[in-house]
Amino acid sequence: GFGSGLTRILDGILFHRFLSVARRKQPARLLVQAEAMLAKDPESTTALEILAEAARGLGLPDTRVFALEAIRELEPANQVNLLALGEAWLAAGRPEFALQLAEEMLAARPVYAAAQELMRTASVAQTVAQTGWEERGVDHPAPVEIPAPAVRA
Repeated sequence: GFGSGLTRILDGILFHRFLSVARRKQPARLLVQAEAMLAKDPESTTALEILAEAARGLGLPDTRVFALEAIRELEPANQVNLLALGEAWLAAGRPEFALQLAEEMLAARPVYAAAQELMRTASVAQTVAQTGWEERGVDHPAPVEIPAPAVRA
């Protein structure tokens, strides 16, 4: 009934608040906890979420992508996870995968503001990566060669 649905929502909010605090303060402990939980149940989305948060806190973007991809396989319609996966792909320096994910999300739901924002962010990141602006700095784009004017005789 209504009470059980509200309880699930509150449990989810408290769980994500716990993860946020734990990630900042003790990501290594979260990693150990996730490993223990995954040893018991390799398909535990809770354990995979904990692994993803631990990886974020420890600066392990590839591990975070792995955990969120595993959740995607188990829960392909989980929009919160898909957005987190897109952000993880960006953090891992792979904007092309974030862009592809945003396109898939928008194909299913064209007016999804969060997916539109992911697409914009991924597009910018991909452009920066392709043009090398990051190495030069955004304030100093590649110089443009202007041909010298023709001299009339």
